[in-house]
Amino acid sequence: MDYKAAGLYTLDEALETVGFGKFQGFVLGYAGLGWFAEAMEIMILSFIGQAVKSEWQLSSGQESLLSTIVFAGMLLGANTWGLLSDNYGRRHFIPASNRGTWMVVFSTFWTFGSIFEATLAWIVMPRLNWRWVLAFSAVPSFALLILYGVAPESPRYLCMKGNTSDALRILEKIASVNQTKLPPGVLVSGRSNDKDEESASSENTAPLLPSLKLPGLLLSAILVDRVGRKQSMAIMFGLAFIFLTPLLIQQPAVLTTCLLFGARMNAMGTFTVASIYSPELYPTSVRTTGAGVASAIGRIGGMVCPLVAVGLVNECHQTAAVALFLVAIVVSIVCIQLFPYDTKGRELSDTS
Repeated sequence: MDYKAAGLYTLDEALETVGFGKFQGFVLGYAGLGWFAEAMEIMILSFIGQAVKSEWQLSSGQESLLSTIVFAGMLLGANTWGLLSDNYGRRHFIPASNRGTWMVVFSTFWTFGSIFEATLAWIVMPRLNWRWVLAFSAVPSFALLILYGVAPESPRYLCMKGNTSDALRILEKIASVNQTKLPPGVLVSGRSNDKDEESASSENTAPLLPSLKLPGLLLSAILVDRVGRKQSMAIMFGLAFIFLTPLLIQQPAVLTTCLLFGARMNAMGTFTVASIYSPELYPTSVRTTGAGVASAIGRIGGMVCPLVAVGLVNECHQTAAVALFLVAIVVSIVCIQLFPYDTKGRELSDTS
């Protein structure tokens, strides 16, 4: 069906027309604050672990179990909130043409959250105690709760639910804030049939450490909308493999640090692209459920790592620990190539 000839336009065409402006900047800031807060909550374990271990007289195994419990909670939350989002709404406002680039920008909030948490712990821990670090770290999450009512509903979600009038109202608000205009014609829910066809066919230095992931974010921003999601992840996983391989044997401290920084940089870039690619693979009706389940499965790695890999390092089995990571990288690269298609520049599907 020729939508333009019929005087109709889809949501993706509307988002492309209004472009990226002040409205999306506000939504990006709000969503980024959530990513910022989560990064702080993850990083905090690295800084309070030793203090908690000493005060509570924990063994090394019990200290590792603290991280495992946290990731177990994240596993449960990823599944639960994915289901809730698919039933009660979520936010999506980015044009398809540069969605990947802006999602990489969004991911920088994680890095800045990590840097902020490291700085906070560096300043607060020596002067107060680890409980104050926890209290200050909760402030961004509290701010998110206060600002929740300001964030508008996703027009894509509303269209998928058949509520095009409310979706149009939000699109008009986006156009007004961005000082642009919507396409001429009438908004329709989407091109579900076309999508079906497409699917069938195709310490003092602590504050510095998290900032070293920024080059990984820059690399992912360069690659994601140029070579696509799949190849971006494969390239950066390959680079991480190269950086980790020399660590199979003992290396000088300075070289070990540089190699770990390189591996971490590329791992962060891969994680960023995976965070973009995963939701894009699912139709709107189950997008956050699917992404939530994928995230939950990923948390299993976060639960196992402190118990296995960290345990191996603590027992002076560095080679075995590094080999474990190298095997995981190879398996991941193979799995990436098995995905049926890339989502670079594609409109998001609304139906399965």
